[in-house]
Amino acid sequence: MIKVGVFGATGRVGRRIVEILKDKDDMVIASVFVRNELDFSVPSSALVTNDIKTMLESCDVMIDFSLPDATEKMLEIAINSTPKPLVIATTGLNEHQLNLLKEASTKMPVLYAT
Repeated sequence: MIKVGVFGATGRVGRRIVEILKDKDDMVIASVFVRNELDFSVPSSALVTNDIKTMLESCDVMIDFSLPDATEKMLEIAINSTPKPLVIATTGLNEHQLNLLKEASTKMPVLYAT
């Protein structure tokens, strides 16, 4: 069973990913990152947190559909303390954020889709 973390879970696509994962037999929602409030349901076993490091520690892979600044913070934490395979689908990354993405790819598997 693959434990998936959804970063950006409260956005339109993040919510859809959560809904899709609920129906998967080979994956489980391990954690969702929520800045403020969670206004939809997740499985009771899922960790709901606003702490990026805790979230990374709880999952086998992270799917990111957040905003560029949030992706930057997540990449910094993943690079420096908690490397995990990452699927990044955040658009609009600046040069610094793209460089962080490249650095992350030297320490962990990264799929970047724009």
